[in-house]
Amino acid sequence: DRALAAHNQAVLLDPDNVDYRLYKVMVLRDRQDYREMEKQCREILRLDEDVYWAIFYLQEACEQLGKDQEVVDAFLEMLDEMGEEKAMEKYGTGKAVEEEGENE
Repeated sequence: DRALAAHNQAVLLDPDNVDYRLYKVMVLRDRQDYREMEKQCREILRLDEDVYWAIFYLQEACEQLGKDQEVVDAFLEMLDEMGEEKAMEKYGTGKAVEEEGENE
């Protein structure tokens, strides 16, 4: 696959570039190579623990690999990075519960 080869080459040329690694993760995701995707996400987070998308894709890879505790850990890490209020605003279920309570 030419796309993966190009991203591998980019990572070899600049191994600390998290953007190159993140693009590689997206190619791995398309190929459903979740083991390598997990490995790359962990490497990104080792280089820069604030890369939200690495946490997001790590969670997806772990879920696909059946690593339930890692999914929970990645989600909690994402909440910590984003801030719980912002994460709940974007992904949460609070509005449905609030609306349900208002109709009673």
